[in-house]
Amino acid sequence: MIEQDRAYVESQKYLQAHPRDHVDYWTAQGNQIIERCDLNGLMNEKSRYKVPFHGYDYVKEQKEETLIIGDAWKLKLSEICSTKGVSIHSVLQFVWHNVLHIYGSSCQTVVGTTVSGRNLPIDDIESSVGLFINSLPLIVDHDEQENKTVVEAIADIQAKVNDMNSRSNVELGHL
Repeated sequence: MIEQDRAYVESQKYLQAHPRDHVDYWTAQGNQIIERCDLNGLMNEKSRYKVPFHGYDYVKEQKEETLIIGDAWKLKLSEICSTKGVSIHSVLQFVWHNVLHIYGSSCQTVVGTTVSGRNLPIDDIESSVGLFINSLPLIVDHDEQENKTVVEAIADIQAKVNDMNSRSNVELGHL
């Protein structure tokens, strides 16, 4: 006998009934943003990271590069993450935010981050089929991370992502 999945419908009802649960949290997050990461410097003649964009009206020849991390490296990274209590996702967020920080020369970076959206108080939501995901801003203050070890900085990002997940029932358009 096939049992009907009610979690998706129940989650939509929950979202409709609680549209403003975490407005204060997300308002405070937005108020933390004091600077935009400006990547226009990449096109500046004097930039040490200058990218030769001048003269381009469109992409003439699209290029792509793929970096494949071997099984041994993946296993080692997984072991380190497990030992330190962080996820590979947080490591990748740390790397990406630091790349933006370096090239954008800003003290903060803000990146839209996808969260699962399955933290709602709905029975069987983890086994339900449906789109629950949401994209929300992950804000990293690089001045705060300056005196932290790499592991501490990654753990800080992990904590921010966990906070985002626990408050993910907000519409991005309302932020």
